[in-house]
Amino acid sequence: MKPTVDKDNFPEMVSRPHRTWTWMVRVIFALFVLLPIAALLYGAPVLLYREARSDSNGGLLLSGLYYVLITVLLIWHFKKAKHNAITQIRVDRSGIHYEKLNDATDSILYAQLEKAPSPYEHDIFTEDSYSYMGEHGMMGTTTYLKVFRKGSKTRVPFANTDVAFASVTINRKSLQRHFIKGLSLFRPDLVISPSVSKIKT
Repeated sequence: MKPTVDKDNFPEMVSRPHRTWTWMVRVIFALFVLLPIAALLYGAPVLLYREARSDSNGGLLLSGLYYVLITVLLIWHFKKAKHNAITQIRVDRSGIHYEKLNDATDSILYAQLEKAPSPYEHDIFTEDSYSYMGEHGMMGTTTYLKVFRKGSKTRVPFANTDVAFASVTINRKSLQRHFIKGLSLFRPDLVISPSVSKIKT
């Protein structure tokens, strides 16, 4: 029988990585996302240039500048993503903490959370994010937990942000439940929306 979790014995919970799933996701992402993007960015201009049958030095110069610019932008994007990649998530009695690849730690503390600005809103709530693809319409829905902090709505992530630089989190739901349990224990003054229970299981 598990002991009852209360304010005095609230344990720390950390994200658990799954290396096999991580590499599977990376391979799929590389094959179906990165390669098509690379083919579009690097291959399409070549085809257009050959189609135009231009042999001017100006065309060659513009093509060279285009490839240099695209390469620099891609390098900048991946460096930025690597800099901000979350490697581990911890939930403890003070809140949730995100340890990053750059050795920085961002936190959403229970003590920082605020009441909703409107009496008709819940302090802790969910919002849906919809994925669309052209004329095919809605493709999927993702539900996020949100709180009020520093005067604005803040999403609370429970998974690593970039599998290119961090591992897939396999206990996301457990971290989510643990954080919500902490909310009820350490911030009983905050009103939790009934919709939150839908993402706790």
